[in-house]
Amino acid sequence: LFTDFKKFTTSGPAFLNNGENIAGLAYHLKTVHIEPIASMEGFDASRGDPIGDLLQGLSKSSCPVFAQSFEKKYSDHIESKVSTVGALHFRTAEVLSSPEIADKMNDILEDAQSYFDLLVARNEYVTKSGKTLSFNVGRLSEDDFVKAGCRCFNCGGPHRLDACPEAHVEARIKKN
Repeated sequence: LFTDFKKFTTSGPAFLNNGENIAGLAYHLKTVHIEPIASMEGFDASRGDPIGDLLQGLSKSSCPVFAQSFEKKYSDHIESKVSTVGALHFRTAEVLSSPEIADKMNDILEDAQSYFDLLVARNEYVTKSGKTLSFNVGRLSEDDFVKAGCRCFNCGGPHRLDACPEAHVEARIKKN
């Protein structure tokens, strides 16, 4: 789970290969990464800064307007952890539990999805290459999902994971 999440941190929204649909990305990150890790009490100091990692990943969007917003949030996040009393050092005063970290991450993803929806609705989600995302805001219809080339993470069929008729195999879902 952490390895895949780190892939997102380094490559940004494109890691899911869903055309940077932030709604789909948020759903994936929440259900496949954040909730399982939090339920195992897996977010702790030994794993680094998952909130910062999430903000870094979002800042790697191919849409400069979206990316800059999350670059600023990441910078603010880091700044909130640094104290300048004589010399720079990281503050350790705020220690969050794994579920608290997950809640903060889910809040960030909700903000990201809202901002994405706003930009798409205004035709302002424009990539560096000049492509404007103009599909319906929010969740794609089943037909559009299939037309976009998306497949079930469980069986590879032409439907969403939540519509999969087969028993969910977590190892296969994680791999896909």
